[in-house]
Amino acid sequence: MGLVHEIVIVDDHEMARDTLIGMVEHAGYPAVAFANPAGALARIAEHRPALILLDMMMPEIDGAEFLRRLAEIQDGATVPVIVVSAIGHLLQGMRRSDVRSAGVAAVLSKPVNYATLIDAIRRIIGPAESPLRES
Repeated sequence: MGLVHEIVIVDDHEMARDTLIGMVEHAGYPAVAFANPAGALARIAEHRPALILLDMMMPEIDGAEFLRRLAEIQDGATVPVIVVSAIGHLLQGMRRSDVRSAGVAAVLSKPVNYATLIDAIRRIIGPAESPLRES
């Protein structure tokens, strides 16, 4: 499993995905977005990203199930996760140890603003290697 300094965005809503990828790339972080959580998990299993931005409300595989599956495919090297969701309270249904073992580092409410998102990303993985502009 190779390390890729990119951010994986998992959200089934196209507008939300486009907004998040635009914010992340504008701040200088490489990003890839997935509507399908299973596709994101397959990518993560192949190439460990620097960070995951995760929506909680998705059909078929919701955020809680995604976190459980993510914990299963990580071999002790946890990828940090920022939950970006209007329904962050779904994490309350999970045991704290499960949330921690899945790597949840922050929970941000939608709609998330640019400064809040980028500040959280910088706090968790550090500054972008080539930001488009300083903010």
